[in-house]
Amino acid sequence: MYPIPQMAPISDLKHRHLEVFKRLKEGPVVLANRSQPAAVLVLPERWNAIVEYIDDLECSIEALKTELAVARGEDEFERLTPQEIENWLGGDDLPD
Repeated sequence: MYPIPQMAPISDLKHRHLEVFKRLKEGPVVLANRSQPAAVLVLPERWNAIVEYIDDLECSIEALKTELAVARGEDEFERLTPQEIENWLGGDDLPD
């Protein structure tokens, strides 16, 4: 379950920005303009974690799509030798 987001009026950024930034340690802060959500502030570390998580999910989805295509007979796996993989990666040496 997700906690209720912290809310702050946009004017707090001008008048109490240090307080708003301290609140970021507790989680995202939703900035409101005339009582309507206008933006979300998050710590850079949290943003990076979210982006990495989304990237991992997208990679997992692509892998699952490939598995499904193979299971349906729409695609097949191609086995590569270590040398073929090395060449495909651009010639970097792979550990044995």
